[in-house]
Amino acid sequence: WPAAETGGTGRPAAASKHRQQKSALSRTATEVAGAACETATVPRQIRCPGREKQETACDRVYHWVGASPGVGSKCFDSLHKFFPGAMPAKVVHNRTRFVLEQEFGFDPRTTLLGSSFCPHEVKKHGQDLPTMMRDYYGSVFPMGGLGGVPYVGKAGFAAFSSRVQDNGDIIVVFG
Repeated sequence: WPAAETGGTGRPAAASKHRQQKSALSRTATEVAGAACETATVPRQIRCPGREKQETACDRVYHWVGASPGVGSKCFDSLHKFFPGAMPAKVVHNRTRFVLEQEFGFDPRTTLLGSSFCPHEVKKHGQDLPTMMRDYYGSVFPMGGLGGVPYVGKAGFAAFSSRVQDNGDIIVVFG
């Protein structure tokens, strides 16, 4: 993009203005979500070792939208015992996307996603993290992932990096 059209940022001025407006809205939404997810004291105490002994507003919201087991169920207790701080895939994707775009200037149109998720990851009809990220970023460079570890080697990383657009960004996700 010519400097006159971009205000010297390398991105179109209209896109920059849109990003600023989007950032202001996102900050407001983040503040509201943060307030909603603060710990709330409830009569029924959770007895999961290693986790706060209180239900959070997020726990209730995640269950309400069908993204988490019911508070106090055996599944809920096990989830928070063995995976403390676990969040639904959509929450992880949105938080990651927000930070990459707002803090680091990533643009999904120029970002290449390298995916190294274990193929045996539990899938939930397109609501899993790899599918959400692929749908958002467009194309994916598969990097293997048995056990979640990228195993493409030096040549694979060279092939991956050669597909990045000029002034583009890369994300490597694994797990």
